[in-house]
Amino acid sequence: MQIASENENFENAIIIRDRLKMIDKLKQRIVANIPKDVSKDVFAYYTNGLSGVITNMVVRGGKILGIISYPCQDAELEEGQTLFNFIIQFYQNLMIPNELILSHELQDKQLLLDYFNKKINIITNPHGINKTLLDMAMENAKEFLEKHIEKEKIKYNNSIGAVKVLQEKLYLKELPLRIECYDISNISGTNKVCSMVVFKNGEASKKDYRKFKIKTVKGSNDFASLEEALTRRLKRYIEQNGDSFKEKPNLIVIDGGKGQLSSCYEILKRFELEDKIQMISLAKKLEEVFVPHSSLPVILKPASVELRLLQRVRDEAHRFAITYHRNIRTAKQTKSVLDDINGIGPKKRDALLKAFGTSKEIANASIELLETVPGINPALASTIYNYFKNNPIDNSPEE
Repeated sequence: MQIASENENFENAIIIRDRLKMIDKLKQRIVANIPKDVSKDVFAYYTNGLSGVITNMVVRGGKILGIISYPCQDAELEEGQTLFNFIIQFYQNLMIPNELILSHELQDKQLLLDYFNKKINIITNPHGINKTLLDMAMENAKEFLEKHIEKEKIKYNNSIGAVKVLQEKLYLKELPLRIECYDISNISGTNKVCSMVVFKNGEASKKDYRKFKIKTVKGSNDFASLEEALTRRLKRYIEQNGDSFKEKPNLIVIDGGKGQLSSCYEILKRFELEDKIQMISLAKKLEEVFVPHSSLPVILKPASVELRLLQRVRDEAHRFAITYHRNIRTAKQTKSVLDDINGIGPKKRDALLKAFGTSKEIANASIELLETVPGINPALASTIYNYFKNNPIDNSPEE
């Protein structure tokens, strides 16, 4: 069917496709002939010598209820032993059916029967409908293994494989097994925050992420904010203070161009870490990579695994910073002025808002009226009244 489609013989491809559907229907019809009172599990083990897959087909009441495939790490063992080990673990918390159909002979079938302590029919050389079921399970195992190997290959190339290529392309002294990236987020210079994301072996390590509230920088100055966050991070590393901060980054990625890299590299030098920690920057416009002591950027091949790794790191830092900034902004927006009054907790705040509707109405209430709210005693009513007398909110928006 694929060959016919590639040769643009679409009419023939459709005929073959319909035949394949017919075969599937015939298989389903055959399975429908299984006696209704028979329950059986089919186990097909397929290996390429390095990796293996065991497919389990569950048949109950004459119907296939499910087919699940499991990658296994015992490919170096004898096939029957691998299957034996898997079945023992598989049925630890499951009901055992009347019949097991296996793709390989077991070295000690009696040992399995003794373990189950139940009369079971174990078939290792099936015929008829049982062979059809086993063939279906084996075909599923082969397809699963092929896809699993391809998936693992892609995962390797995009993670540790990309890390190794990145070291080669950027002439890094050591393998960047721990990569850190920082990003600043603010709106008009308010609620300034910085994110620190960590990638280990080319994959995000979210338990090592950290967040910084920028404390010393006034206004919208991303350069200065980044310098503050990086200074605090490196100081924590020198002091060995904090779980994630104790680990040395093999590579720090700065979001920006040559200017951002130069200012951040000075911080490394200030801590005398320029020979221990590698640093680069990634300029977003042309995706140019800048390295210290070079005015010319390194151009990584577009869509290459090493460039995609740097982009993932940079984009994740940006996402994490925006999320943190949004959470802080939302928390401040939902904070009530009542939270600043001594003696007012969440319950009493909610009771006051329920009674008066807004902070403005509470501010305009008399002491006697405030005392009518459940939980507000005369002393607290006086505290609330005096607070708003000294801190009027006539022009404040309603909450």
